[in-house]
Amino acid sequence: IKDRLVLAHWMVHQLGFADYEQGFNTLNEALKKCDPGWDEQNVFHYRRALEDLLKDNPGSGIDADALIAYDLNILCHWKKITRKRAEQEHRDLYPQPFHYLILLFTEYYLDLWTAGMRDQSTVLLDELNDYRVKFNQRFDDLSATDKRKAVIPKFQIDDLHKLAIWAATGSGKTLVMHCQYLQLQHYISERSLERRFNKIFLVTPNDGLSKQHLDDLDLSDIPARRFQKDGSQTMLHFENQPFIEVIEITKLKTQSGVTTIDIAELGTNNIVLIDEGHRGLAGDVEFNNRQALCEEGLSLEFSATFGQSLNSLPAAKAQEMGN
Repeated sequence: IKDRLVLAHWMVHQLGFADYEQGFNTLNEALKKCDPGWDEQNVFHYRRALEDLLKDNPGSGIDADALIAYDLNILCHWKKITRKRAEQEHRDLYPQPFHYLILLFTEYYLDLWTAGMRDQSTVLLDELNDYRVKFNQRFDDLSATDKRKAVIPKFQIDDLHKLAIWAATGSGKTLVMHCQYLQLQHYISERSLERRFNKIFLVTPNDGLSKQHLDDLDLSDIPARRFQKDGSQTMLHFENQPFIEVIEITKLKTQSGVTTIDIAELGTNNIVLIDEGHRGLAGDVEFNNRQALCEEGLSLEFSATFGQSLNSLPAAKAQEMGN
């Protein structure tokens, strides 16, 4: 899977680095030398370090003005979700360097993605496909048969509505998830795209994790509730402070039952946050059901074991899911 992370490579390339490993290591080391918080001007020390790096990388696709705007957005979202936690722990909570890079990359991606939705443009798709050609050059030395199996196929517009975050257990994925939700809310509201989407779901593996997520969302001051079959199915717009509907994957079915809901009743233009995103990568019913929820929306998937899950599949299936 590490040889197929086109989006991650593209993002590092957008910061002016031709080589992914060298670029990511340079970024990570520069940010690790910083104090983790922000200065008296409410600017992350990370941003100051990035500004110095970008001076030496004139090929960066993220200009200085965009970096300022992205940094301010991240700061606002981070302060919101950590306010209660900081009060409880009697200390400020700061993002780690890899948190900041994930959120910076998310800012850039969502900025382009929502702009494309508003303007019917294909800038993001075109940029990814242009980079894909360069990315596929790493497979040039393979045999013709192996090369056909390895190359990344051309991205389609429907491929853009899914982001997967692969991060280790205990690395703070919950805080990243909550920040990314607020990032998405910001850009959808800014671009007046509220009516493009129906509901917001957080799909969990089981009841215990649903309860944990509800507690965590409350700590982040993000409105959330358990999904109720008999609840209102009306549109929930971002300007009205929508509730995130927390639901277990086992309750999503193709027919309604006593405790289950027919996914057809929920629409396909939803925002879907997915915990344990590796579950169902083999293409089982649960995987297909959750994907149906966001067919015309957006999914943000989180897992520590995407790599292990794909590696456990037969080669043909792993390649299919990796694409």
